[in-house]
Amino acid sequence: MGVIFQQSPEEEAFQRWQRHEFLELDRTYAKVWRRALSHINLEENYRSFQRFFPLGRPKTLADVKRMVDFYLGGPDQEVILSFGLSLMGYGDDTREAVLSRWRGAGRPSISTFAPYFAHVYGVDLFFNLALAADLVGRGRASHKVDLAYLYYLPFCTVFTSNDKLHVDLVPFFLRENQTFVPGSELKADLAKLDAHYDAFPEEVKKRGLMSFAFYPPPDDSFLISRLWDRHMASDWRERQSRPSPPPDPEAQKKLLQQLERLRTEGRPVAEGATVDSDRADHMVIERKVYPRKGKWNRFPPEITNRRRNEQGEWEDAPPSTLS
Repeated sequence: MGVIFQQSPEEEAFQRWQRHEFLELDRTYAKVWRRALSHINLEENYRSFQRFFPLGRPKTLADVKRMVDFYLGGPDQEVILSFGLSLMGYGDDTREAVLSRWRGAGRPSISTFAPYFAHVYGVDLFFNLALAADLVGRGRASHKVDLAYLYYLPFCTVFTSNDKLHVDLVPFFLRENQTFVPGSELKADLAKLDAHYDAFPEEVKKRGLMSFAFYPPPDDSFLISRLWDRHMASDWRERQSRPSPPPDPEAQKKLLQQLERLRTEGRPVAEGATVDSDRADHMVIERKVYPRKGKWNRFPPEITNRRRNEQGEWEDAPPSTLS
């Protein structure tokens, strides 16, 4: 038993958008999104959350974060959990089902019972309290949409943005092993990297980025290199200077044959059936990438110049079809 993850509809759409190809469905979704954005009422939130300040408004965003942590860790976790479910728009039936399961679990803290929910809850509560304290402007409805990017924080190591709201709020939710990078700094360093690699000889650049830029430069004047020092394997510099062993053609052939067998011999599960990926014997994730990105080749010619023939076998493409 195995699982094959093919290209998702979102990935297909993203590739179309890169080619400036848009479906009518894409335009409809965009209209719905803009319409929903126009209905966000920050003024209502501003007035509603004033009740959290019986002793006066917090003066700084740090004060707001302390208030959020204190509130979420409060003694009446049932009231706090119920309010959080309401804040996120859950109806009575869902709210009661969650509370019933929470009671059955022995009434643990919310952060133990539902840690990701607790994170999103904290982000939303922080935003609304900062809004009510006049520490975040309420003139832009898009703030509520921008805020949603913070929901991804538990799943990333480096978060980058030029958005002022993100610059102000993200540092309060970072773990010790995470880094926030202003978007302008990342962009400048990527331009510096581009210039660095552009100075390489043409015969090197023709081999593709994966052959000479698999690791960043060891020079720690590059921001990317410093981020690797902090977040990647500690021996990446040694690995970079260590020559890779040449590939085994026979092993590669067997691997491709095995992947092809998994791809062609599989049968879909019955409609409505589920597959436990933890019990699968194999898992294949299919991705499509462009051989070039801007001015850069990504892969060596012997990879980008290969095509499947009518029999499904790999062979070198005729010169007229190469680009």
